[in-house]
Parts: sequence; structure tokens; C-alpha cells
Amino acid sequence: MKVLKWFSLLVCSLLIGNSLVYSQDKEFQSFLLKSYIENKSGYKTELPIIKNLNNFTIINVAIDGKNLNFIFDTGSMISLISEKAVGDSKKLKKIALTDGNGKKEKVNTLKKDIELNNVKFKEIGFAVIDFEHLNKYSCIQIDGILGANAIRLCNWQINYSNKTLKLSDEPFSMVSTTAFDIELKFHNQLLPLLDLNYKGDNFLTLLDTGYNNTLSINKNFYSTSKQLKGLSFVEGNGVFSGTYKNLKEQEVKKVVLDTLRINSNLFTNIKSYITDEKPLIGYGFLKDYITTINIETKKLYLEPLNKNINIDFDFSFTYNKKNELIIAFVWNNSQLKKDGIEFGDKIIKFNGKDIDKINKKDYCDLKESLESKNKLEITVLKDKKEFSYTIMKN
Repeated sequence: MKVLKWFSLLVCSLLIGNSLVYSQDKEFQSFLLKSYIENKSGYKTELPIIKNLNNFTIINVAIDGKNLNFIFDTGSMISLISEKAVGDSKKLKKIALTDGNGKKEKVNTLKKDIELNNVKFKEIGFAVIDFEHLNKYSCIQIDGILGANAIRLCNWQINYSNKTLKLSDEPFSMVSTTAFDIELKFHNQLLPLLDLNYKGDNFLTLLDTGYNNTLSINKNFYSTSKQLKGLSFVEGNGVFSGTYKNLKEQEVKKVVLDTLRINSNLFTNIKSYITDEKPLIGYGFLKDYITTINIETKKLYLEPLNKNINIDFDFSFTYNKKNELIIAFVWNNSQLKKDGIEFGDKIIKFNGKDIDKINKKDYCDLKESLESKNKLEITVLKDKKEFSYTIMKN
């Protein structure tokens, strides 16, 4: 089960999500599942998705009279809340979480009532997490994650085009006859799973609204699949994922699946990544659809929207503990890689501006400025030599 993913590959992306979890004992299951919605029936409401640079599905959640920013994350088994948000609230028994790097940590838990507009979620179990590191890079204040233990209580519909999230006690109807009708499975009554098939090779994949890339395929599965191994790929190296506390460097392969079946539904030309992560399908795929998650009927409906082609700079940057702007990820077929540029190398000039140190505000301003630009110029310092590049969106 998963807690948090971290840095994505695109220039300015973070992702929340991948680690597999906690204890499976009955006491923990009871902690997760003994929650409910006070409104017995007849509720339906709509929440705006708060704009952010990382394509998180962020909504406003009211707790103890405070309005907090929460990521809607079907891939996190338990809801998470920041230490700052809970203050001196009574803590319960600690649980052990295992992050995406395999590192275990004991954290406090507590129960909280939350409100989404007029819908009252009662006795939701939370793990209490320090979000400081995540907030440093996310360019928006994140106070928590609404996980599967809360999401399981009703039905949901996400419209990434209109930036809205609806919830209802009644299952949503299929938007139109063009919508894809997909069966959902649930791990431990919580995590939504999809049956995927690539040319005869089957794999269960987590439906993860906290993951902002398209499709992550685990390296171990890739190595045993003759169909996948036969695909052309591009390799890259750097920070592609990690945990809420640390960056994680890894090698990644990028492939395009010409066909992909989810149940009997056929999808084409799906950009995918071979990573250390568990299999995940996320925002990069879902954004092209009105996404209906009917928990009650175990159905996923995907109504196609007007498809937007992803155009981005095919490398990424971040900043380190010394407040230096650095390379985060490069692909092996790039000129940067051919010059020996790699994760951790310092960027000393960005779009004509000299940079020695950078703070959070300036870092976020750089990220935001790229949304309206098709060209990026950087100078990288490597072994006391300067390398300058003009990088176009593609």
C-alpha cells in the first residue's frame, strides 16, 4: 500500500504517491474502515480543484474550523495530515509506514471529522506526517492527503477540463454512450485496481489520482514480458520519484504502448515509464477524460474530452539543500547527457538570468514562467566548465 510519491520527470512536476504500506492487522483495518458520512442520503456537491503548477487534484477540506488544502489521492490507503494542521490534537497509537525507498517510520495517528462543502465525513483515520519537505518544492501549501479510507465512503467524478470534483451518495450515471465502462477491483476494500493487458501480458495497476504521469510499469514485470521488452525505448537517469522526505535517483525507460486494453476497452499510444514504482495509472492518462469513480458499484467511467497534446521541456530541475538550482533528470538521447550532464549538476544561468542561490519563491516563479514559454535557455556548470543549451518544448 502506498503513502507518497515524489518528483516527476517533467520540468516542474511533483507527484504524490508510491509506497506500499502499513500493517495488515485487524486493529489497523478497523482504524481505517470505522468511519462514515453523517449525511445519510440525498447529498451531492461540487468542489473546485485548486489551480497549482503540479497538476495535483487539490481541494479545500474543512477540519476544526480551518480551511485546508488536501490532495485527492485514490492511491494512498490512509489519509494523511500535516503536523502543523493538527496542532495539539489528541494522538492515537503509532503505526509503521514504509515509503517508496523501503524505509520504515513510525508515525502518530488520530481521528478527525472533516467537511467537504456540506458533506460531513466522521471519524476519518489519519497518519500525521511532516509535509515541510514536500511543501518546499510543490509551490503550494499542502496540508494533507484525502486517501482511500475516506474516498471509499461515496462516489466521485473528476472533470480536469472544468477543474471540478463532484461527490455523491448515489452512483453517477455514465456521461454518454462514448464513455468507457471499466470494472474496478479493490485491495483491502480500499485501493482501486484496474486489469491492464498489453498484447496478452496482464498486470494489475493502481488507479492513482495522486500520480501525475500517465502509466508507470514496474521494472520486474517489464523484465519478464517479452512483449514489453521488444519495444523501442529511451533511457534516462535522475530524480524521477522518491518519498515525502527524500529524493530518489533511478534509471527510467520511456516507451509508447501502441495498444493497451483496460478490461475489454482499447486505448492507443500511451506514453509509459518503466520505473522502480508499483504499477500506477494517473493524471497524465485521466486528464483526457471525465473520470467517474463509482465506489458503490465498483465502476470506472471514462468519458473522452478534447485531447490536449502534452508539450513540455524534456528534462527537469529542482533545487538542493544548499539552495542551488540543479539538474534533476535527463534523457540519454539529449545533448545534455551526451555532454555528461547528470543529476545534481548546478544550473548557473536560467533564461538569461545568473543564478547562484535560489529560494522557494524564485524557484516557483521560474516554474510558473515556463507555462507560457516554448523555449528555455540554461547554462550548466560541470567540472568547472560551462555548457549552454537552448531547449524547446516537444
